[in-house]
Amino acid sequence: MNYTDKILAEFDKKFPSHGYNDNAENEFHSQNIKRFLIESIHQAIAEERAGMRGVIQGHKMDRVWAMPSFATFTIKPIAELLERYRVGKGWIDPFAGWNSPAEFTNDINPKAPTTHHTEAEKFVQSFGLGKYYALFDPPYSNRQISEHYKEAGLSATQLDTSAQFYSKVKDRLAGVIRDGGYVISFGWNSNAMGKNRGFEIVEILLVAHGGSHNDTICTVERKIVSSLDTNKE
Repeated sequence: MNYTDKILAEFDKKFPSHGYNDNAENEFHSQNIKRFLIESIHQAIAEERAGMRGVIQGHKMDRVWAMPSFATFTIKPIAELLERYRVGKGWIDPFAGWNSPAEFTNDINPKAPTTHHTEAEKFVQSFGLGKYYALFDPPYSNRQISEHYKEAGLSATQLDTSAQFYSKVKDRLAGVIRDGGYVISFGWNSNAMGKNRGFEIVEILLVAHGGSHNDTICTVERKIVSSLDTNKE
């Protein structure tokens, strides 16, 4: 039954002796009918929108709007997402910047208020296997990578601005995540950790920023397959 049929069926139950008639003799009754129809339409739209959130391969998907910020974790719907997954103790963040709620944080910039200041791959490699959860919020483009290194007083190499910049850290990261543990990734795509590293998508949050800004895509994944020991040389 579609939403139109559903509304008509409810209408017949509520007003069995009346059709919709602009010339209804009883104005009070006519207003009740109009109110019922409006509320039913609003409810149907809300139900349809809610249903659309979970149609992509069985995982939840939502889209919200928020003002953009270079500090990803201060954006309100993203901060709420992290709170919902209880990000904090037992979480690591190899690209933490200034506002990460993770327990163990890293940024190559020595000015950042993080627990470590080293290359992201080395940071991840320092943790034991199968014990942690992680945030993954690297620079989103080659330009951002170069700018981030420059702010830290360093020069980005060709390797740093290649696809391996992300994949090498992800390979290491897969090994330190506990079975059933979460990785929440951020960027301009939803590639994240991926099935090949033993992860499945739990939910995707698209945060639109309006104008010419790219959406911030937040991908929550859960580890379902124990990875090979990628932290050993």
